[in-house]
Amino acid sequence: MVYLVKVAYICILYILVLLIPKSYANNINIQVLTDKPDIIIQKNWKDYSSSIENYFKTNVNNSVLKNINISFSFNSNEPNDKKTKKDYENYVNYIIEQLKSSTYDMFILDGRFLFSDNAFVKSAYLKDLFNVDKINQFYENLTNDINEKELEFNNRRILEGGYLENDLYGLPYELDFDLLYFHKKDSNTENLSLRTIDWNDLFCFAIAYGNDDELLNIFTEYVSSHYDFSNNDSFEIFYNDTSKELFTSVRDFITKSSCTNNLAFIDFSLEDAYNSFDKGDSLYFIGKASHYYSLVQNGDNGGDIGKSIFGTLPPRQFSVLQPKYLVINKNSEVDKKILKEVARELVSKDFQLFKAEKFGSIPTFDVQQRTQDSTIDAYFSANANITEFLEEMNPIDIKEMFDSKYGAPYMEIRLLLPQAIKSFIHNNNYENITDVFENTRNLVMQRSENKNTSFIVLYIAMFLFSFFSLYVMFLLHKYRNHPNLKVFSSGLCNLVILGYLLNIIVTPFFKMQDPTLLKCHVEYVYETIMTNLLVLPLLAITFRIYAIYHNKSKLVNSNKLDNKHLYTYILIFMGTMTLLVLGISSIILKFYIKSYGSIESYRIATCDYTGGYIYELTERLIYTVLFIIMFVMIIKTGKVSKHYGQFNFIYVLVLTFIIEGVASGLNHKLPTNRYTRYYIMFLIFIMLCDVICIYVFVGTRLLFIFKHPEIKDDVNVVVNEKSSSNEDSNEDRLYVPHPFERLKDENNM
Repeated sequence: MVYLVKVAYICILYILVLLIPKSYANNINIQVLTDKPDIIIQKNWKDYSSSIENYFKTNVNNSVLKNINISFSFNSNEPNDKKTKKDYENYVNYIIEQLKSSTYDMFILDGRFLFSDNAFVKSAYLKDLFNVDKINQFYENLTNDINEKELEFNNRRILEGGYLENDLYGLPYELDFDLLYFHKKDSNTENLSLRTIDWNDLFCFAIAYGNDDELLNIFTEYVSSHYDFSNNDSFEIFYNDTSKELFTSVRDFITKSSCTNNLAFIDFSLEDAYNSFDKGDSLYFIGKASHYYSLVQNGDNGGDIGKSIFGTLPPRQFSVLQPKYLVINKNSEVDKKILKEVARELVSKDFQLFKAEKFGSIPTFDVQQRTQDSTIDAYFSANANITEFLEEMNPIDIKEMFDSKYGAPYMEIRLLLPQAIKSFIHNNNYENITDVFENTRNLVMQRSENKNTSFIVLYIAMFLFSFFSLYVMFLLHKYRNHPNLKVFSSGLCNLVILGYLLNIIVTPFFKMQDPTLLKCHVEYVYETIMTNLLVLPLLAITFRIYAIYHNKSKLVNSNKLDNKHLYTYILIFMGTMTLLVLGISSIILKFYIKSYGSIESYRIATCDYTGGYIYELTERLIYTVLFIIMFVMIIKTGKVSKHYGQFNFIYVLVLTFIIEGVASGLNHKLPTNRYTRYYIMFLIFIMLCDVICIYVFVGTRLLFIFKHPEIKDDVNVVVNEKSSSNEDSNEDRLYVPHPFERLKDENNM
């Protein structure tokens, strides 16, 4: 009996051991990363995660979300104020690092960060800095899982901010914007309105100028209240003839806005600014709408003065919108179905209303829908002041303000522009700040000083070099029967020179004008044609000489190596490669424009593409093999190759490849000062190198013909190879053996 009891006890214990882990296994922990809360709302953070977890347990009736534990956290090493380029760089790197891992399942991202690395002209500067092409590649695409109707209660403008190329990645989570807070010392001033008051009419501000985001916001709000940016052309005010007046006005306002007499306030953090305002050292404080709950509604008006605090929109009601979005980490190990259900709840109307009541956050509701939706109406009815702000505000989308077809990505602007503004405040360097602003909008050849630049010198050089190339082609045709040329075939030589001529002609077209996607396709196909024009004729000439001197009698006697057949082979190979490249560039490759440099110097655009790696590798392998084959045949032909200067073929190709590599490297490393002048010189240098290649190819041969125009076409003529090197160079020696007799009449073709 005792034995049976022990067995039963062990069985029960075993069952409990199996069940306990199972019950724990059903608990799913979801980690959410958010930005570090600022000093004013940080005290509410302790209750944030626990309140949300309690909300899910008591208010969410979704069976999928049972046993879900949600934890919100932030990077404790993140500075409260990002004062330097390095601070923001570290901030971005940390987010990318976490997106690549599975530590965090969801992210609450600032709308100014979301998709800020995307632009029509992609930034090589950002790619080199963060070593990633598109940050949104780590976001879960929600387009097919969350219907747009589920989100239609959101402000339309904010909702559209979560889309990229019609794909939904970011769900509106909450909203924020700037407010101007002030103490009401006199009850008769409670109805103070700043609708008609200008920034310059106010003084003694407490502003976190040291925070780069706040500096950029204040700058944008100030200039928007003085200038109309409703159309795209109005951005030129930052770098046209009247820009000095604008920047002088901005600098005067910032330097006079503080109550102090020095520029120490330029480094003010948000905490410094708030403490100055709280102690009564400043009359006005630029804070957030999310601070309204703590500073006004909740009566948190501590400090030395203890007077009531009121909030209103900045002058002329211009305020930068700062929405936040929820994104799901594609690398999360949690079931995506569960994450999407959790995301639905975290951005729902009810949850946003809960956060607003509990923490004072601003929902992303569309105020126009308050008469149609009871939940939306409940919030706006309980928060009349916030409602008034949203209805009267002139919202600024800061990313949209800097957006243009060839503009820099906003992330690059956010990294570098605040530092340029700070530098201008300290040094009053007007030319530098206007250059930076113009670079945010324009590529280097679009800049105002370059639009009126005369490129006549470039086109004169192009004409002269083109004329030289055509003249060489004419001479090759004219002396096609000369024994010193007959072996090479003037027609095949002219194909090589045609390749260089095309490069000279199209250099201004591809290099001087801003690229388009169509031009990228054309340039890609053109490069293949040019490569074929350079390599194939040289290979054909080399192989014919090799076949003749190595007694490949079947090939020679069957006329398979005459010009007609060689042209056919070249045309077939070139046509096949061109059609293949056309197909690949149209179907497989995805072209885009990439800019080198940055807004601090200049931005020069080039074409690039994704996909087609295998083809690119195959193409390079083909041309490498052809080059090696040609090299081996020249070496095996030995003295004959040296005699006829066939080593020049190798020199020409190697020189061409070197020039292309150097040109590619120097293209975006020219001096910033007087860039256009250096760029024109750079393009002329490229064309000159093409001419040098033509000379290396046939120059010495033509010079010999000029010296000896009347040499008889005798198949047994041999210039003694043992003659002294002082009499004639290797290129001047003529060696035409008997096997070339059958080629005598071919060059008349």
